[in-house]
Amino acid sequence: MKLLSVNLNDNVYNISTGDEQPNQNTFSIVIGKNGTGKSRLLAKVATTFLSVKKYNQNHSKVKHQKAEELTFTSQGKLVTVKSAKGKGGKIFERNKRSKDSMCKKLITASISPFDKFPLPNSNENTISNKNFYSYIGFKTGKSSLSESNLLTSFATSIVSSRSNVAVKRTLRLLGYKSDITIEFEHNSERYFQRSKLAYNRHTFRELVSDNQDLYSRVLADDNQLMSYYILQELSQNPHSRIGKKTLSELIGDSDLPKLFSTNSELDERTTKSLVNSLELNISSVKGITLRKSNSNQRLTLNDASSGERSLLLLVCSIASQITNDSLILIDEPEISLHPEWQETFIELIHNAFSHYKRCHFIIATHSPLVISNLPESSCYILNMDENALFESKDYFNRSADFQLARLFNTPGYQNEYLNRLCVSVLSTFAKGEPITDDTQDSIDFLIAMESNLDDGDNVKSLIGIIKNTLEISNQC
Repeated sequence: MKLLSVNLNDNVYNISTGDEQPNQNTFSIVIGKNGTGKSRLLAKVATTFLSVKKYNQNHSKVKHQKAEELTFTSQGKLVTVKSAKGKGGKIFERNKRSKDSMCKKLITASISPFDKFPLPNSNENTISNKNFYSYIGFKTGKSSLSESNLLTSFATSIVSSRSNVAVKRTLRLLGYKSDITIEFEHNSERYFQRSKLAYNRHTFRELVSDNQDLYSRVLADDNQLMSYYILQELSQNPHSRIGKKTLSELIGDSDLPKLFSTNSELDERTTKSLVNSLELNISSVKGITLRKSNSNQRLTLNDASSGERSLLLLVCSIASQITNDSLILIDEPEISLHPEWQETFIELIHNAFSHYKRCHFIIATHSPLVISNLPESSCYILNMDENALFESKDYFNRSADFQLARLFNTPGYQNEYLNRLCVSVLSTFAKGEPITDDTQDSIDFLIAMESNLDDGDNVKSLIGIIKNTLEISNQC
């Protein structure tokens, strides 16, 4: 699937073109100043697909107050998602066609504490299909932020996906071996009395109703996910995912391992129990140990820089969830990243997931370094300030100063690209050469940039010389 356009606040933003390369992945980079709506655009895409996934009716035509939400292509078909206001909320036109054609997996990811992505368990829209939607980020509740959430995502990816090529490739690209050790803490005794009777016969719903102190203990631990499921049972929600399951079915009836290594073997049942226990926050990650590729030195994840740690957790967590035909939305990946990591981020994503097919990565960023090393094909740049879409081939392997001037319209001080452009134009004047179309384009661009430069900037002085030279030339 390839997303083409999104309607946000009555503006249609093109994300990519209709040129579809079979089996190829697509990258779209969204840029713009603060407040232009980059994060809201990504959130709109996520909530729209979640709503389409949940909506079970199939109206042949919506007549009143119809709006186009977004468009995409899939296997040569152009699909437009149209909605209208119904009595119970949004209704969608020809929803079965949209649902059958859209992405097989939706992944949202951010290392920003202020992302606007919906949480997997925040409402019925996002819990309708656990296998369809994955959120990777700091948020665990409406007002709760936690790095442990990223640690849990990372640990889950390693435990459940030891054979995942993308995880191993990501670790290798970041300079680590796939030899990882994870230490766990298990808190089931704090929540439930371990007994054969309780584990094998009583459902989660029964244990919640019989244990009046359970909810207060869960709240004291700030266990957001468990408290959510408990509230589902207390309200007798018929859509509860785990209410009828026993604890034995959820987290097993034997002791879970406190130490896990990628060099060790876990049977399928224990692996499933450990993953469930992590997802329910009954188990937590105490520590993660890695090994550098160029040595046998072991170091904990806490020893890594904040940027390296965030990048490792983010990309490996995506690797654990991605499949063919996935839509991956990444918001502000440059946060906490050293400039070197910002510059190689797109390349890392491109290489780590190159063996997957028909995936579309949409990345919102403020950083010119992030877009300084884009793939040459199947890659697009949306400037939300101007609502303009560019193909990356025109910006491939260009400097950060080039990106700042040409795409961000914020050249900064002593911009090297603009300086070289000025020197080239002045050289043309000095040699008495005719002004070509390319030279005139450069002159027009430099004059347009003049108002964005400080008075003490040498580049602004050079542009002034160019203008004066043109005035003198026109008078002759």
